[in-house]
Amino acid sequence: MPTQQVITLVLIAVAVVFVIAVYVHNRNRKYTDASLKKACEEFLTDLPDHSLTRKAFLNALKRNYNVGPKEALFLLGHAKKKGFITVDGDRVKLAETI
Repeated sequence: MPTQQVITLVLIAVAVVFVIAVYVHNRNRKYTDASLKKACEEFLTDLPDHSLTRKAFLNALKRNYNVGPKEALFLLGHAKKKGFITVDGDRVKLAETI
């Protein structure tokens, strides 16, 4: 085999290993209920009516956890299921303020 083919195969193998490692790392990401509750409180307590629009709340989750839109939506649903927040139409509120 020529040297150029060997180098190309090695680079492809390294790229595949890197993609698999990133996938496994992102898949094993864990979110604790305590950190999610703290994040929800940080986003909403300083506001006068303790509420944000759903889009702004999702953007805050994306920035805080450095995740994409799907995981931010998952975190929103998880926080709602755990009772940290409530969703009224397009507004997200702390559960204690309702």
